[in-house]
Amino acid sequence: MGGAQTVQVNVRVVAATSQDLEQLVSKKLFRVDLFYRLNVIPICLPPLRERVQDILPLTEFFVAKCAARLNKPIDLIPDEVVAVLKAHDLPGKIREPQNSVEPGDEQDPRDQSGNILYDRGVSLLETWGAMENLVDRGKCRAIGLSDISLNELLPIYESARIKPAVVQVEAHPYLPETELLEFCKERDVVFLAFAPLGYGMKPGPLEDPVISAIAARIGKTPAQVLLAWAVQRGTALLTTPRTAARARENLNISALPEDALDEINRIQTRQRFNEVVKTGSPGFIPQGR
Repeated sequence: MGGAQTVQVNVRVVAATSQDLEQLVSKKLFRVDLFYRLNVIPICLPPLRERVQDILPLTEFFVAKCAARLNKPIDLIPDEVVAVLKAHDLPGKIREPQNSVEPGDEQDPRDQSGNILYDRGVSLLETWGAMENLVDRGKCRAIGLSDISLNELLPIYESARIKPAVVQVEAHPYLPETELLEFCKERDVVFLAFAPLGYGMKPGPLEDPVISAIAARIGKTPAQVLLAWAVQRGTALLTTPRTAARARENLNISALPEDALDEINRIQTRQRFNEVVKTGSPGFIPQGR
C-alpha cells in the first residue's frame, strides 16, 4: 500500500475496532483510503450492555464449559446471579462474563496492587438477607458470621430474620473476645474460635510462661492447656493439625484446675494474629508488624 509497484497477494484482512472509524476519518484522524480498503463487509457488533439477551446464554455456555472441566455438574444459574450480570455495565467484551465464571488463583477480586476489592455499596445486612434467602430455598441449613466484632454483629443480629447459628473469630488467651463470647452464650449462638493456639506465631500463647508453667504442673503440653481453657470457657474449636500425632494430642485434653483457669484469664498480653477484622485482608501476620 502506497508503493509504486503492484504486488499480487492472496489474503483476507479481518480488522476489528471499538472506535467509530467514519467519525475519525471526518476528523482526519484515520486515513480515508485505508478505511475504504477495510470497510468492504462491515459487521457491527453492539457491546453486551446493548444486547442483554445474550448475557444468559453466554453465561450458561461458560458455566457448562467450566463445570465439565472441573467435573462438577451445575444444574442451574441462580436468578440473582443473572440479574446482577444483566444490571452490570459490561464494557463490550465477552471476557468479563467468562472471567466471572472461571475460577482463578485468588479467592478474592483484587486490584493491580493486590488489594482486595470490596463492593462498598452492599452492606453486611444486605449480604445477610441474601444468605437468609439461601436458607429459604433449601440451599443451606444454617448460616453464620466470621471475622466480625461485637459492634458489627449487634445490628445484624437485631435485624436478622434468621439468627446466626455460629460466629467464628480468632480467640485465645491473648485475644479472649470475652464480651463477644458472653453475647453468643446468652443467645445460644455457637462461638467458634479459630487459631486457639495463636497459629503457632512466636512469641505467642504456646510460649507464654504462664501456659508453660501450668503445662509442666499438670503434665500436659502447652497446646493441650490452651485447648482445654478454650473448651472450659464454652467455645467450639477450629484447629489444623498437620500430623495424626498432633491431632491425637489435641484430643487428649482434660479439665484444668480452677486456679489454672484464673491464671490464664489474668494474662495481660493482647495480640491479634490475623488482621482480617481490621484490614479486610486475610492471612496471619508476624507479631510486631
